[in-house]
Amino acid sequence: MTRNELTPRQQRFAAELVAAKSLRDACQRTGVSEATAKRWLKQPAMQALVRELSQQMLDALGRRLRQLGGQAAEVLAEAMADADTWGVRVRAADVALNRLLQVAELVELEERVRRLEEVVKERG
Repeated sequence: MTRNELTPRQQRFAAELVAAKSLRDACQRTGVSEATAKRWLKQPAMQALVRELSQQMLDALGRRLRQLGGQAAEVLAEAMADADTWGVRVRAADVALNRLLQVAELVELEERVRRLEEVVKERG
């Protein structure tokens, strides 16, 4: 079964599952029994759709966080420049540096995963 062969109800369930807190929540929102949902989730087409929708959600979240990151950097820069005390300025600088290091680690990890996926794809 390919993704195109999933019914509209199955596609709606996949979308709800990605957005829901739990399998039970997605089942309640779509009127699907948990037994049926678990059977659907064994299908490769459903698994692929859930992965795709999850990736789309993460991509959208990443775009939003990058937008907010610019605003946050501006706030930190203002705090560092306008703070009346060294304590506030040092704390703002510490936050900025820690977040920068976290982003750098995530970028490096993402690149390593991408390279590993390429190797697996070449060998698989």
